[in-house]
Amino acid sequence: MNININTSFKAIIFDMVGVLIFEKEDYKKDLDIEQVEQEFNHIDDNLLVSDLKSKYQYSDEKINEIMKKIPSKYGKFDDLFNLLSKLKEKYKLAVINNGTAMTITYFKERFEFNKYFDIFVNSTEVGIRKPDPKIYLLSANKLGVLPSECIYIDDVIENVKVASSLGMISIYWNSKLPKVENLKRLLQIVNLS
Repeated sequence: MNININTSFKAIIFDMVGVLIFEKEDYKKDLDIEQVEQEFNHIDDNLLVSDLKSKYQYSDEKINEIMKKIPSKYGKFDDLFNLLSKLKEKYKLAVINNGTAMTITYFKERFEFNKYFDIFVNSTEVGIRKPDPKIYLLSANKLGVLPSECIYIDDVIENVKVASSLGMISIYWNSKLPKVENLKRLLQIVNLS
């Protein structure tokens, strides 16, 4: 990837799961959590709830209980989180997440996203899912920057390609590489290494 280090980036946009947070190594599989997460391809939380009720016979109370538990499955990528304050001094920071809005409050509390990120764009809240180009453009617009002034990081290659086609410098966070190797690539681009 050829990168012009002189380009003045103004924002870094992160994917959530697979970049900022990862399933904990000591996570013990919870069937309820696994079943609910399999249904996270919805763009409408009302449809999600309806499907969970019909497919698994969950009550509203059970669904809420599971949604509260889901963030405990994940842990921070500490090396990246330790750099967020420093990155925030130079760049606007954002998250784009495909997932239900029903867990967002719990993720934000557990990982203190409001402390680090200027915006958090969730697919069900805005009615657009990655890799739809509109979600990247919406995020850049909310940050008050042009797509060409953004660095975008995701562990799904299709999402990275779409962001790149919009003019964003995109980093494929390759899950086959050690997390630290992916982080080094980001640090080289932002000149923070």
